[in-house]
Amino acid sequence: MVVKLGVRWLRSILRRFLVITVIILVAILPIHLLFRNSDTGFPSLVGFIIPSPKKQPLLPKTTTTTTTTTTPSSHTAATALSPQAHLNNHNSQQLLVFPKNFQDEATYKQLYPIENKQVINYSGNNSALTYDQLKHATTPHKIHLFNSFTTNSKQCSKSMQSLDLTISENFIFDADFKSMVEILEQQLKLDPAFKHLDGFFQGKIPTMLKENTIGKHFYKFAGTSVWLKEYGVHLMVSRVLFSRRGLKWNPQISLLYAQVYDVNWQELTNVELVVPVMDTDGVTRVHENLKFPRFLPIPYYFDHQYTKRRWYGPEDTRIMLVENELQKEEPVVIFNAHQRNIHNYTRIDEDKSMQINFEFHRAMFIGWPFRYQLGKVNTDGISDSRFDNVKFTQVKEFRIAKKKRKAVEKNWTPFIIPKDRDSQSPGDKYIYLIYQWDNLEVLKCELQQFNNNEDGISNCEFIYKAKKLKKQSKVGPIRGGTEMIPYGSIDATYKDQNIWIGFLRAHIKHCGCGRSMYRPNFYIFTKLDTSDLFQVQYLSSSISFNIPVSGWRKHKVQCAARDPNVLIPNGVSLWEDDPITKKDVLGLTLSVADENNSILYIYGLKDIVKDLLNKKQQKETEGTSSNNGDGDADVDNEQLMKCVLDASIEFCKAYGDEQTKLGVTEDVLKKLEEEKKKLEEEKKKVVEDNKKLEEAVKEQKESKQRGD
Repeated sequence: MVVKLGVRWLRSILRRFLVITVIILVAILPIHLLFRNSDTGFPSLVGFIIPSPKKQPLLPKTTTTTTTTTTPSSHTAATALSPQAHLNNHNSQQLLVFPKNFQDEATYKQLYPIENKQVINYSGNNSALTYDQLKHATTPHKIHLFNSFTTNSKQCSKSMQSLDLTISENFIFDADFKSMVEILEQQLKLDPAFKHLDGFFQGKIPTMLKENTIGKHFYKFAGTSVWLKEYGVHLMVSRVLFSRRGLKWNPQISLLYAQVYDVNWQELTNVELVVPVMDTDGVTRVHENLKFPRFLPIPYYFDHQYTKRRWYGPEDTRIMLVENELQKEEPVVIFNAHQRNIHNYTRIDEDKSMQINFEFHRAMFIGWPFRYQLGKVNTDGISDSRFDNVKFTQVKEFRIAKKKRKAVEKNWTPFIIPKDRDSQSPGDKYIYLIYQWDNLEVLKCELQQFNNNEDGISNCEFIYKAKKLKKQSKVGPIRGGTEMIPYGSIDATYKDQNIWIGFLRAHIKHCGCGRSMYRPNFYIFTKLDTSDLFQVQYLSSSISFNIPVSGWRKHKVQCAARDPNVLIPNGVSLWEDDPITKKDVLGLTLSVADENNSILYIYGLKDIVKDLLNKKQQKETEGTSSNNGDGDADVDNEQLMKCVLDASIEFCKAYGDEQTKLGVTEDVLKKLEEEKKKLEEEKKKVVEDNKKLEEAVKEQKESKQRGD
């Protein structure tokens, strides 16, 4: 009787085990089949988009197949984190580069011995375009553009058109963290502009280098570059973030790291450029050897003892070229940084003493890497004997006239109006910045002849403000992005017209993939010749560029609830026409997950822009354009932004849905982990039950043998 009960018990346990196993297999099988049937590592997105019954999707469905040669859908990028191309060439030879047509080389060499340096007298052409860039393999990449001039375009589908960009793969710049941190270590010891920053690092850099843990604490991204045609090199600046705890979302300080690359994007790791820097008097130019790579001595307020909710140093830096007083191109950097100002004074002990009360802001600045200032009163609010005689990069705060300082200013988009230039009075007098994109607002700020008695200020005024169609207290989700590039710089027939292109970034919260999503948006921007009427003519929805985007905290985890999903456009490194092939190439630098720098090339953009401009011109000629000077441009801009936002939300939702189907989102991975844990517990229970059964059977046999 006992044996029968034991067998029945064993059968019951086995049945339970089989049922649990079948349930788990049924749960896992769809994801397993999805991976097995996808040769490229990701299936077509289109099959997973379920249109809302309330609202038809804006973005058209794209037919794709999952073969290794198929271009991914325009809605999303390949998400399998497959290896990408890297730019990891370096030249460590000690180089000294004189600019083109340098007149005082012999005298300079007498004053500054060249020792063992290889001297280069640059005599090449002005182009940054190379044969290798022209021969990169390309793929078509569909984007969706909305315009602001289609009559009665309240229906977004009527103002939308789709077109194919021709793009290269994405090339990731090599990040030599060890060399970079060794340079920082030297500057903290020897450079007066850096030695007071050592408190942030708490003397731990040598240990980090020894234990090879620098990659946990330092992050390098947001790289943006310009081509210095006088030297034949690219100058790139990147944000380097430091976190004591190794958490990139909890940094203490940001630094600006400058590197020099040759025309083939080979980094020159031991190079000096002979540059006519402007001395601290703001007038005198003297030639000086500037060594690269190095951290730029940008002035900003800091206190390493107080780091809670204070992020010190330059952020969101953009570099661009302006024309200086010598009618030469000179780089400037635009950034935001934590700043201290005097709020008021409190009288103490009658007239004998006074207490200074400070206030803190995140302000917008412009800096000149090839100019100096003494001290940093303009960032700290007061004089400080530790810094008063120290040379820093010259910076000026952008101060808006008749406007109280906000607690935070950031994400302004810079551009120059070339038509403002006067050959009789060389140099760009003003820089322009988009203060806000929805409810468009444009600032005009001083670049020369600073009209104030307060040192360190660039006065700004609004020259265009859209009519406020609705009350809005916060900056909209479409903002920032790259500097603007004048279209006339690539197409001479438009050199007298105010037309620019660039890439914004859409920051959309809770749209279907984690906490938020960042993606690039392409645009065409114009200004009327006869007035200060600015207009966004075309703006795209989110663009993936087929770039895999890793998870924010864990690379393999997509759309985590607390994390952003980040692909940001940093800057336009070049846009040139090849006279032989008649092909134009635009180099766009980007960053993924705030962890790297990369460059991607776009081909034939000049003709695409020209066709779009001709289309607008045709609409105006036919009298079917709503903003040909008679329409309400503010209403058109509001509608344009709404359409782009709706389409970008669709993009985000589709991306999140695809990651779920791929089984790489946080929710799916958590469920799999829970199922795995449950299965292990069930297995453990079955083993324990089997063990008990074996012991019972064994005891029964022993009892029978004893004759009980």
